[in-house]
Amino acid sequence: MRTKRLRDRLALLLAAALGVAGLAAVPAANAADDHDTAEIHGLKGEYYTQSAPGAFDFHELKATGFDPQLDFNTLEPRLAFATGQSDDVSVRWTGKLVPEKTGAHTFSIIGDNGFRLWIGGQLAIDHWVDDWDREQTAQPIELTAGQSYDIKLEYFEHYGGSNLHLRWTEPGGSKEAIPQSAFRLPDGFDYNGAT
Repeated sequence: MRTKRLRDRLALLLAAALGVAGLAAVPAANAADDHDTAEIHGLKGEYYTQSAPGAFDFHELKATGFDPQLDFNTLEPRLAFATGQSDDVSVRWTGKLVPEKTGAHTFSIIGDNGFRLWIGGQLAIDHWVDDWDREQTAQPIELTAGQSYDIKLEYFEHYGGSNLHLRWTEPGGSKEAIPQSAFRLPDGFDYNGAT
């Protein structure tokens, strides 16, 4: 009984620590408990340090984890937790995008600092520039409801504040953050619930 209470308290402490660090944890799917395969919505995030201040490269992979969506008011806690530093770091998010509507989708990003976005293997936004809070908008991209498209977003943080907001305008809709439900993990990424 005492061991169970201790385990429960440790689980609560871990959940609180992850929340403070700005990281998300999702329970791992357990095939023994459920014969249906759980579909996890989110993206794979690879966190790198750069080779030198201002290099804006992907020098050394420090952590790989799960990010439910790409709508961050601040990335400082997440970058520091994943890489040990909050400046001169880069992140590469990959996965699948599955829209609910068919038609032209317009993507936009605003962030501090540079970013690039690929949809279906095509470069849609290229703003690998050391500035901040200058929204970039792609040309409309035709997508089919329920079809899976590769998505990749690369981002670098030089120094100072850090934020990133990936948005889309669906057919007949208004600009909004892409919901977690539209993201899937990339093929071959075996996510086990850890961040």
